[in-house]
Amino acid sequence: MMRWIIRIFVALVACVIVAVGLLFMLPADRIGQLASDQLEKQTGRTLTLSGNFSPTIFPTLGVKTGAITISNADWATEPLMVTADGASVGVNLSALIGGTVEIETFELLSPVVHLERSKDGRVNWDLSTGAPAATGGTSDTTTASATPSLELGRIEDGQVIFSDRSAGTTHTLSGINGTVSLPKGETKAVVDLSATFDGRVGAVAATLDNWPALLGEGISPVDGTFSFGDDSVALKGMVGLGDPVPTIDAAITAQMADPAGSLAGLGLAVPTQLAALSDVALEGKLLLSKAGVFVETALNGTYGSGPLVGKLTLTGDDGWLDTPEFATDLSLSLGGLGDLGFKGRAGQGNPNLLSGDVNARFSDLRGVMKIAGVDAGTPAGTFQTAKVSGNLRVAASGQTRLKDAQITLDQNTVSGEIVIKPANRPLIEAALSAGKLDLKAYTADNSTGASTAKSGATSSGWSKEPIRLQGLDAVDADVTLTAAGIDLGVSALGKTDVTAKLRDGLLALTLREVRAFQGALSGTINLRGGNAVTFDTNITARDVQLEPLLGQLLDMDRLRGTGTTHLALNGSGGSLNQIMTSLSGKGDVTFGNGAIKGIDLAAMMRNLQSAFGGFEGATEFTSLDGTFSMEKGVLQNVDLSLISPLFKAAGKGSVDIGGQAMNYVVTPTTLSEGSEFSVPVIITGPWNNLKFRPDLDKLLNLLLDGKLKDNEDVQKAKQKLENVKNKLKDPETALKAKLQKELAKKNATAEQPKSLE
Repeated sequence: MMRWIIRIFVALVACVIVAVGLLFMLPADRIGQLASDQLEKQTGRTLTLSGNFSPTIFPTLGVKTGAITISNADWATEPLMVTADGASVGVNLSALIGGTVEIETFELLSPVVHLERSKDGRVNWDLSTGAPAATGGTSDTTTASATPSLELGRIEDGQVIFSDRSAGTTHTLSGINGTVSLPKGETKAVVDLSATFDGRVGAVAATLDNWPALLGEGISPVDGTFSFGDDSVALKGMVGLGDPVPTIDAAITAQMADPAGSLAGLGLAVPTQLAALSDVALEGKLLLSKAGVFVETALNGTYGSGPLVGKLTLTGDDGWLDTPEFATDLSLSLGGLGDLGFKGRAGQGNPNLLSGDVNARFSDLRGVMKIAGVDAGTPAGTFQTAKVSGNLRVAASGQTRLKDAQITLDQNTVSGEIVIKPANRPLIEAALSAGKLDLKAYTADNSTGASTAKSGATSSGWSKEPIRLQGLDAVDADVTLTAAGIDLGVSALGKTDVTAKLRDGLLALTLREVRAFQGALSGTINLRGGNAVTFDTNITARDVQLEPLLGQLLDMDRLRGTGTTHLALNGSGGSLNQIMTSLSGKGDVTFGNGAIKGIDLAAMMRNLQSAFGGFEGATEFTSLDGTFSMEKGVLQNVDLSLISPLFKAAGKGSVDIGGQAMNYVVTPTTLSEGSEFSVPVIITGPWNNLKFRPDLDKLLNLLLDGKLKDNEDVQKAKQKLENVKNKLKDPETALKAKLQKELAKKNATAEQPKSLE
């Protein structure tokens, strides 16, 4: 037994020695020629091996060469399809012992491959018609009809240059490394390659079950993964090379870490809305050919910091190569916070990237904005729900237009058209209309959940809670709005027609017509936000009711009447208190048929008893007008004219808007029949507790100047005062004392007034 084992071992060693001997006995250039002949018979292309040839034993039997070239198609621009710095050819040992040379391994060093499509559509990688048919007989090489085999083909540091003469484009793949295996007796090909394109690494790892059919413009089953940068696509189905695009009928799985960046890297215009989309996964069906394209996938991803799920269907007709535009049906759900649907066309068509109907519904708009990285900065209780519908168009420039828009924010709905023009600071253009809008929640005091008073005033003064108007510098805007009514909480507006122009954080409002306080407002308001609010106004209020106007704006309810006022004011501050104490400017008022509530000036002016104790009732007037100036929250007036059915009066003094206080004097200029005295009235104190008292200094002056109605008692008082006028060192003090005495006799039942001193 041992003898037979030894004999078998000796026989095997002898076979190896004979094979190695045959290899070294066969000239290296002969092996190169055999390889060239075999390739030419199989493909019709000429393989040229040059330089020094050297045989190899390990790891494979074969030969190493110098430079190598493979000829190109006779119509191609480049004379050579492949050039390489060197090659290594390995042969099959058993075939070599049998007298034939079978190439088992083939390695290219730094190859450069020129792929070309001619203007008439021919491609130089079509090798199916290059070899003539065999005439019969046997040979030491594989016949032309046999399927080429290659146990292992390797490429190191390769380059592929693809030139499309019909399109006039050239693309280059560099840094190609990998392997190709064509097992003997099979039509299967196993490909594992990587390369760099436009600075990003791509890779292919695929198995083709019928690669000869694929090269012959047929189709082959494929199971592989194609990656490019952080993106990858896995296909399992049928693939053909096609002309000018591959033919694919396969299940598809795709991963895109940065969809916007990937599309931009392919030279496609990308809407800015895609910037927050990341980590997208697609799974579905792909049909692709020059006759059309169809994609139907489920979609998962992240938008901002929130989850995104949905479905996408794309369909392109036979013109999609010339105009890559696709019928699109998209539905998305943003982590339970809202849903978005789009149905229309998408792609590089002219003139829009997107064109179709959009419908969106958000149950938590603030949450959606948060996951998108946007700080809402809006009052609590607002930006909760929203609905948007309309016809959406996104141009290649990024300009977005929403026509026939219906937009609902919380409980308010507006309609119209909106255009967003991209820039470093986007420009929003909108023409909107609405019914009645309820904006109370947007004007509430967030620190308490509701304003402490209609105007923000309290018993201790204006609110000192911080006011922050943020975000005005985020966009520019040109907006027109018409509404049937607007409830601002602090005031209710009727029909409203305004325009807004926002530039570099400055908001300019033009009130074309605003129905308010039973009248109409018009004019301009300029507003700049930030940590402090700055504004200036030039407003005319016509036929407005004085009581609700002052009550809602200044928390004053003592004046009633109808008329016109013009206000040109400016102010600034980080709280309502700072704003009201900064008010400066000027204005005028003209009111009629009203009253000053809480004080009967006519009664006070007729007799001293009323002057010292009659603070009830009201002062009716038929006319009230004047002008004023304002500086740092203090209003100054010197020309008030008040006309009452019982008297006429003039007024002057100051109103401290910031401090909510008054220091004012009303002086009668004429009295009605039956009046005995003309007593000026001083009005002082805080708004919520005004004090009224007679101005006896003014009364004395009126008496001495003969402006009071003559009667016996008054004449006696005047005579006595005249007698002592020049005798007193301090005439004013003496006159006051005399006046008090004479008036006390006249009004014996009146309470004796205290000394003025």
